[in-house]
Amino acid sequence: MLSGSSSIPYRCSKNANEIKRLDFQHFILRTALGGNYLAPIGVTQQPHMILDVGSGTNFWGCEIARDFPETKIYGLDIELVTRADMPANYRLIQGDIRQDLPFAPGTFDYIHQRFLISSLTAQEWPIVISRLLHIAIPGGWIELVDASGEQLTSMGPMTAQLMENMAQLATMNRSELLPASAIDELLQAAGAINVHKKVVKLPVGKWGGRIGSLMATNLTAVLQSFKEVCMAYFHYSSDYFDGCLSSAMQEWDEYHLQYPIYICFGQKL
Repeated sequence: MLSGSSSIPYRCSKNANEIKRLDFQHFILRTALGGNYLAPIGVTQQPHMILDVGSGTNFWGCEIARDFPETKIYGLDIELVTRADMPANYRLIQGDIRQDLPFAPGTFDYIHQRFLISSLTAQEWPIVISRLLHIAIPGGWIELVDASGEQLTSMGPMTAQLMENMAQLATMNRSELLPASAIDELLQAAGAINVHKKVVKLPVGKWGGRIGSLMATNLTAVLQSFKEVCMAYFHYSSDYFDGCLSSAMQEWDEYHLQYPIYICFGQKL
């Protein structure tokens, strides 16, 4: 959801404000989905091992650890953020999903990955999914949650311009990024079975009620964090950028902007 990423050339660093925003973003998605996951884990038996790839502020992992107190939960990220309330069954591991993982084949009952679309090139995605399947147990589930800023629906012209700017910055010195809508196809191509895809279109703006207002706050914070970069690389003046952002925010209610989130999950054969 335009989340801060560890490999975007100009990412949102995980300072106190960004950590608060990412926790806020987690709350938005959990509310919209009515829970923390869609894959049918814990239905017939409790999972023994769960991995959260790109664990971020570890809000998701800590909540899952409380939901499954007998399960070992691992949070994997390049940059580790500790929380004061981390459960005893939750452990952080520093690592990069693009590199070899410190886990044996067939380790995890369930693997969760969220908002890494800007951290991985289209060429890296098949490799990453193969790695995830490799460390899942037979019958284990993999759930991938992501969004592509350029796939927003009902964008006004100024919103479209800013999203295009963000896409250009994200791909600077990198190869093409994968559209989030294609993740389920990669799961199937990698050999996953029982693949499902759900698209949740989150409203952005006051027109969308509480969720819409929360999304507007989140999107505004992300766009604002790119101000200095836009000034440097697109030669925007401070006043011009502020005007663009103000116009875009007005468009969200006028055009009824929607932010699609793609939740794809499948099972290892």
